[in-house]
Amino acid sequence: MAPRGKVTAGPMSLARGGLLVGAGASALCAAIGLIFGGVSGSVSALAAAMLVLVFFLTGQIVEGLTLRMADWNGLTITVACFVLRVGLFGAALWAAASTPAITQAWSNVWFAAGALACLIGWQAGLVMAHARVRVPVYDRGYQAPAGWDQ
Repeated sequence: MAPRGKVTAGPMSLARGGLLVGAGASALCAAIGLIFGGVSGSVSALAAAMLVLVFFLTGQIVEGLTLRMADWNGLTITVACFVLRVGLFGAALWAAASTPAITQAWSNVWFAAGALACLIGWQAGLVMAHARVRVPVYDRGYQAPAGWDQ
C-alpha cells in the first residue's frame, strides 16, 4: 500500500511509460512509412514523432515536478509551461513549413501519421504508467465527519 499524502513516483518515472510506448509506436510507423512511402515517408514520420515526444516529455517533466506542490502554484506553472510549449511547437512547425527545402523533402501524410502514432502511443503508455501513482491533491486520507462519535 502506498503511503498517504505522498506522490509515489518521480518525474521521470511518470514519463517512462509514455516514452517507451510512444517511441515503439513511432518506430512501427516509421518502418511502415519506409515500406510504403520510401525514405521520405520514414523520415517524415520520425521527424513528427520527435516533435511530439519532445513536446510531451518536457510537459511531463514539469508536471511531475509540480505535482509535489499540490496547490495553485503548481497548476499555474503547468498551464504556463503548456502555453509556452504550444507556442514553441507552432513556431517550429511554421518554420519548417515555410522552408522550401524541408517541405519538398517530407511527406505530409507520413508526417501526420507519425505524429498521430506517437500521440496515441504516448497517451496509452501514460495511462498505464499513471494507473498506480498516488497524488496527494486527489488521494486525500479519510477524515470522519465532525461529531460522528457523539
